[in-house]
Amino acid sequence: MRILGIFLSSTLILGCTGEVSLVGDPDGVRGPQPDIVIEPAALEFPNLTEGETATLPFTVRNEGEAELDVTAVEVVVGEASFSVAGPQVFSLGIDQSRTFEVTFTPTQQDENLGRIEVVSDDPDEARAPVDLLGLGTVPDLEITPRNFEFGEAFVPCGDELNVKLENVGSDDIVITNLRYTSGDGDLFINNVEDVREDLPITLEPGENRFIRVDWRPSSNAGDQGTLIVTSNDPVGEETAQQQGTGVYVGSTTETFTESGVPPVDLLFLIDQSCSMESDNEATLSAGISEFFGKLRELSDWQLIQVNGPTACANGGIFDGATPGAESSFRNTAFSPNGYIPETLSESLFELAQMALDQTGPNDCNAGFVRPGSLLHIIVASDEQEQSGTSWQTHVANFEQFVADPDLLRVSAIVDIYTQCSDNPSTWGPGGYLEASQATNGASLDICESTWGDDLPDLAEDVLEGVRSYNLANRAVEASIQVTVNGTPTTSFAYSDEARTVTVLDPPISGGDTVSISYAIAANCGQ
Repeated sequence: MRILGIFLSSTLILGCTGEVSLVGDPDGVRGPQPDIVIEPAALEFPNLTEGETATLPFTVRNEGEAELDVTAVEVVVGEASFSVAGPQVFSLGIDQSRTFEVTFTPTQQDENLGRIEVVSDDPDEARAPVDLLGLGTVPDLEITPRNFEFGEAFVPCGDELNVKLENVGSDDIVITNLRYTSGDGDLFINNVEDVREDLPITLEPGENRFIRVDWRPSSNAGDQGTLIVTSNDPVGEETAQQQGTGVYVGSTTETFTESGVPPVDLLFLIDQSCSMESDNEATLSAGISEFFGKLRELSDWQLIQVNGPTACANGGIFDGATPGAESSFRNTAFSPNGYIPETLSESLFELAQMALDQTGPNDCNAGFVRPGSLLHIIVASDEQEQSGTSWQTHVANFEQFVADPDLLRVSAIVDIYTQCSDNPSTWGPGGYLEASQATNGASLDICESTWGDDLPDLAEDVLEGVRSYNLANRAVEASIQVTVNGTPTTSFAYSDEARTVTVLDPPISGGDTVSISYAIAANCGQ
């Protein structure tokens, strides 16, 4: 502060030593100095609510005997709540002063502390302080826990957590957005989207809301997820993080030498209109024996034929052990116990959906769809598909019954070139042929009088090379590695329910060796 110019005698006798002492003036002479004075040295602001502001002044004055040079006026504590307006660099002559305005906006509940420092060339006080205190009544969002470590957990079991959002302030919190991010969104299952339906969410002081986070590791690696909350808390966007590390119970390799045949479930549907029966019964009958013979040669098969109004299998489920399967198929192809309702006569995809929907444990087609099997839907019609729903939608619905979309085939016996229907307004292959092409199925031209002779091709074209293998344990899907005769392949499908790996490519032949390495999935809850 104020410096008094005191000049000391060049000789100062202390006792009898004759030593000379020059106090506070290394050069021996001290000239005029500036002296900074700040009034007031502390500012106390009134109690404000969120969004309100208040302004108070302080003055910087030079009471020294030389010019005062100021190089900074800065908020060093409480930058979020306080700001100061005015020049940062200036000079004050003797007895000159400058006034600054400090603005306060509360960012936290109760006490908001701050500090301003005025940096100058005052030799006694180079950083002169202005202490700040403001009282705030604001919303204050507290997220608990802010950072949570799940630790280690077996794949795919993981753990779960409730994250608490609580208003610990004295004004309403309004949550306007909620997001959850992670490197792999499937690892962290949360109810953020359900809660988002209630946005904006208002929490009164003391009120809370929970976000559920379930961690389900998919591999032996570290995972991290982040909950992001946007609200009117003065802090703005706030986050909470969760981390965890997955570990495997163990790993194994199983090797299979191919000697069997792939499983396939065939659903056969025939248009029951009069034109179909009169023109195609004999043709179909001509190829039945070879068709069943090809099934026995290539696959572990089962088949249902559906053309009645209930969509239940005519004669039940046929397989290689069913006595008289060929004759039963032939006899019921156009002679069901009650024809398809008129609304379904050319809507075979809708009928197929009805049949598949009845494959549950207590339904009439129970046991038809086997996990890991190829689902082969064969339709025969001289007119286009007329269910009123797009073929794309039907295919997407059919895919729900297989372990992987590549295990679905639709084959079509249809009027490919639009030339043989007796109803020009509906003839052609519309819907059926497109679905067949999209699923790598086969097709036959129903306008060819000998199409029945080519029935075996439907089995051979779609079945050859498809193989499924049952594993001894549940596998962690992300860990599965498959080789065929020592060459790796990534073209395979895994059914967790059936513990089955189906090799889609390359085609598998007798004598081929398939090795499947995988991490064993833990039995959660046991």
